[in-house]
Amino acid sequence: MALAATGHPLRPIAHEAMLFVPPALARFTQTGDLILTRELGRDVAEALGDRNALMLVNHGRRGRPGLRRQGRDTPAELRSQRVGGSGHRSMIANVGRAASLGYAEIVSAAGSLNHLRLSVRDPAVSERFYEPLLAELGWVQIPRDDGGRAWERRDPTAGRQWLILTPVADEHRDAPPHDRFAPGFHHLALNAADRLQVDRVHTVLRELGGDIIDAPAEYDYNPGYYAVFFRDPDGLKLEVVHIP
Repeated sequence: MALAATGHPLRPIAHEAMLFVPPALARFTQTGDLILTRELGRDVAEALGDRNALMLVNHGRRGRPGLRRQGRDTPAELRSQRVGGSGHRSMIANVGRAASLGYAEIVSAAGSLNHLRLSVRDPAVSERFYEPLLAELGWVQIPRDDGGRAWERRDPTAGRQWLILTPVADEHRDAPPHDRFAPGFHHLALNAADRLQVDRVHTVLRELGGDIIDAPAEYDYNPGYYAVFFRDPDGLKLEVVHIP
């Protein structure tokens, strides 16, 4: 994997990239971490030293929303240089310096969701419900040593995110069903890649015998809002939605 100075992953189908990575950077390339913070940028800059990276951007590549335009305030070693035919550009940059300057903060995890922790009566029962549901949406189950359950996903901007299920305290096992209109949790909505994925989630729920509140349909919350609503084994309301 190549580390983009902006924090964006370099997809082989759209880019060509070369990066001579010293051994001190092995932990970044092996885990697929992106340079998203000044602290990580400084670590990379220290390990890179004076090494440079050559990144070739594909023909006709347009700037992405949120990326800072090049101008007088862009350090010379970070500016693009035209090479080859029309539309082809390359950037010869010290990636470590780019990160240490804060260019990686263009893609920021600040304020994004880190984890959501829910209390459930029986983690084993909840696991049988959540595992096929979350697997369809790209989450991967990870181990816990507290009797609970957890799933992880890696977001290209926000990094790792977790959904954690914790067993309730013994005195609350016979608590009344959750009331989403009382103070506290109302519902959790997860994004789908497209409408077909919403429909696949609905199929999973039917196979599980899940408590489906509203089948997949288009709702008037936003243009094109397509969602399915349902409850988990503890009565917590969930939603999977696609918004174009």
